[in-house]
Amino acid sequence: MNLKRLERALLALTCLAAPAFLMGADGNGCGGDVTIGSECSGEQPSCAAPPEGCEYEGLGCVDGAWTCGELICQEECTGQAPPCMAPPEGCEYQAPFCVDGQNTCGTLTCNACDGGPPPCAAPPEGCDYVNGGCIDGAWTCGELVCDGCVGDPDCPVPPPMCITEAPSCVEGLWVCGEIVCEECGDPPPCAAPPEGCDYVGFGCFDGVWTCGELVCDSFTCGDLSCTANSQYCVQTFPGQPGSPIGYSCEATPPECVNGAACDCISVPGGSCNEGAPGEVTVTVALP
Repeated sequence: MNLKRLERALLALTCLAAPAFLMGADGNGCGGDVTIGSECSGEQPSCAAPPEGCEYEGLGCVDGAWTCGELICQEECTGQAPPCMAPPEGCEYQAPFCVDGQNTCGTLTCNACDGGPPPCAAPPEGCDYVNGGCIDGAWTCGELVCDGCVGDPDCPVPPPMCITEAPSCVEGLWVCGEIVCEECGDPPPCAAPPEGCDYVGFGCFDGVWTCGELVCDSFTCGDLSCTANSQYCVQTFPGQPGSPIGYSCEATPPECVNGAACDCISVPGGSCNEGAPGEVTVTVALP
């Protein structure tokens, strides 16, 4: 081996032992652009200065693309780590644990759930949440288990100015608490609303019970919108060709105690048709 070949061999060994960013693209030195696997175009990018105690590892040209590499930081924290709460199910703490010389619990990462755990209502006495955490990308408080009762009690929402006493678990079954309403006493018996209707504003107001306002679904009457049960639609066909059809919403007569229906609506010269419950249309053809 001649002297020139020996120098090239020694240079190659030196470059292989050096960090990747020292290897030259032209093969004549260890400085300049880096090629690992394939060449990168342009100049090496400027990387942000690493924090104190940190450095880049793998800086250079990898598979034809420039990279600053991975930021590796030396642990400089002393003392014990802080007390950290057990992470919820599906979550774990990840680095960095040493930040600016201070021990931390790290970052809580949870199966693509955003933010932190939700605020959960304090469980009743003798109860606790189980299987809570980040499940399928969504936060959950878990299942409420109380002395053999599983899940949440299915109790009605109390009216305004009323409260529902805490539920209890009896022989493995939920029993809803009593609805207590100050000032008004017991709720009044309200007539069952017709199908498609419901009461809005039921409750105790100024010491007086009210069933609230009966609100019903609406239906189309030409270019109008009639309220089901409390109104019916009248469409009138004029006797003259080319004249527009007339539409109107008329109040349901008091004879219709259970809502609008053809058996309690009478319009001279008209034919009656029922659609959905409470939706009645009367057709009148003028001579």
